[in-house]
Parts: sequence; structure tokens; C-alpha cells
Amino acid sequence: MLAPAPVLLIPRYLLFDWMGWVNTYKPLIVPAWLGGGAFNVFLFRQFFMTIPREIDAAARLDGASLWNIYYDIIMPVAKPATVTVLLLSFVFHWQEFLDPLLYLSDLETFPISLGLRMYQSMAGTWANLLMASSILALVPVAILFVVCERQVMRGLGVVGGLRS
Repeated sequence: MLAPAPVLLIPRYLLFDWMGWVNTYKPLIVPAWLGGGAFNVFLFRQFFMTIPREIDAAARLDGASLWNIYYDIIMPVAKPATVTVLLLSFVFHWQEFLDPLLYLSDLETFPISLGLRMYQSMAGTWANLLMASSILALVPVAILFVVCERQVMRGLGVVGGLRS
């Protein structure tokens, strides 16, 4: 977390090249699933801090195991934070430009961000067509946000964790 992201570009590329992952989607997907970023950890921590400890104690008195407490009580309560992290991660990776530019070289594998840039360079200065393509690229993110809006607002703490 202390090293700036540009410092890690070359070592990550060399690692993924050694693993044979260059020109595949693996360098874009696997690190996102394994890490998730410090903000996601912070968001989960802040959300879990709002859950009263009495819920834990009551479940233990009822004889629930740690797994049951986690799976049956904590995770359903943490659904807003989970949906928020999923949505923010999706938006971040949907608009990501540098990593796909580094790891993908086949035009068929380009994500939407690189596709728009490629369209801009190939089509010239057709601003109207580029804006129409940008709007089409925005539609999945907007639909996903509208569907998840309530959970995202609860996950970000706009509406309290258990109070609503």
C-alpha cells in the first residue's frame, strides 16, 4: 500500500509474463479477486463496526457455532457492504485503462475502455459517434447502480447498517 502503483507496473508485468498470463484476462481478474484493495477492506471494517456485539453474544447463547454466526447472521447483515464493494469494484474495473493496455495486445480481447480509445484513434474526430459509444459504455454501469442503489446507500453508511 505504501508503494505507488506505477512503481509496481514493471515487476507485475514480468511476473505475469513469466506465468504466461500476458494477452489473457487472468492478470485483470485474478489480482482483483485476491486483493480487492485497501478501500474495500476499510469499507467492510467500518460496516462491521456498526454491527452490535450483542448479536454475536445472543447467537452464542443460542448455541450457534462461529461458522453459523458468520454465515447466518453476519453475512446477511453485511449484504449492503458486500453489494457496495462489488459495485465499486465493477465500476473501477469497467473503466480501467492502464492494466488492459499493458497485458492485452489482441484487438479482440480489448475491454470497452481500450475499445473507445481505439475507436477514437481510428475514426478520427467524429465526436458525435464517440459520445454515442461512450453513452453505450455507460449503460451497464448505470443500470447496475439503479438496481443496487438502496444497498449501496446502506453500505456507504448513508442509511445506518441495522437501523433501516
